Order: sequence, then C-alpha cells, then structure tokens
Amino acid sequence: MEFRCGLRALRDYRQKNTLTNQLAADFTVGVWEIEQAVGRLKAELQETRSALREAQSRLLEREADDLLVAAPLQDGVRVVKAVFDKRDVADLRALAGRLAGEPSTLAMLGAGGEKAQLIMARSQDLPYDMRSVLKQALATLGTDRGGGRPEFAQGGGIQATVEKVEAALQDAVEGLFGQVSCV
Repeated sequence: MEFRCGLRALRDYRQKNTLTNQLAADFTVGVWEIEQAVGRLKAELQETRSALREAQSRLLEREADDLLVAAPLQDGVRVVKAVFDKRDVADLRALAGRLAGEPSTLAMLGAGGEKAQLIMARSQDLPYDMRSVLKQALATLGTDRGGGRPEFAQGGGIQATVEKVEAALQDAVEGLFGQVSCV
C-alpha cells in the first residue's frame, strides 16, 4: 500500500500525469487509449518475433544447403568445415544440427572472437567420436574446455582469431581421417 499527501502527492500526480501524456503523444492516441495501444504493440512484437524466427530458420536452411553443396567428399564422407567471425553459438549449434541431419556428413564449425567456439557434429550413420575430434581441435587452440556426446561436441570460450580457429579445424580434419572407428 502506498500513501502520499500534500506536496508529495502533488509531485507524484504531476510526474505520472507527465508520463501518461508523453505516452499518449508517443502512441498518438488519447490518454484513455494507452492501454489498448500497448496491447496492440505487444501483439505486433509477438508477430514480429515469430516472423523473425521463421526467416532465420529459412536462412539457416539455405546456408546449410549451400555449405553441403560446397563440401568436399573425403573417404565417402561429406566434410563441412566453416569458420565465422563472432557468430552466435546458438546459430552454430542449429547449423551443425541441420548439417548432421544429412547422411554421411560431418559438420566442423567454428567462430573466432573473444569467446571462440568450436562445434563438431556427425550424422548418425558415421562411427566417429566427435568428442575426441573436438579435443584435438581444442588442443590447437590451447584449451581443453569442451565436451559432449559422440555425435555432437562443442567447446572453446577463449579468445582466438578466425585464422587460429581455421587451423584448429584443419588439424581436426587431418586427425579425424587417421582415426579408426570409435564410438
């Protein structure tokens, strides 16, 4: 419960009145319509967020398709290796998951920056242990922070340039194709 009287009540009223009038002016509505204007704005924001997620999903699908087409075959395995500059790790995970959904595909993705990230994923039909592949790449970066499952592993969190991340992924590719099946 809040109670004000005298000058405090007058100041509080003036402050809230000023704010209410400013909101009405910003929304170009009458004071009595502010609540409906905020409701419309919230609904519009939800629709916009939903449309953005859908557009991002389509963009990710297109990016995955482009990477798959350009990926070289090595010992019958499509090896998708890509490095990005300061890419969001959630985007990398989603991209790796999409790529690993394709048969006989390895996704080896990285992002340079303040908190560089490496993500290794494989399709279910491949026998490689992506945790050990990740460990080898992380060793090139000079860290051991990472882990995961045999089919999906990620790590990093240290500062590394795009070139350093590229070298780490290249070392991992070279090491992987010398590795025997181990899940």
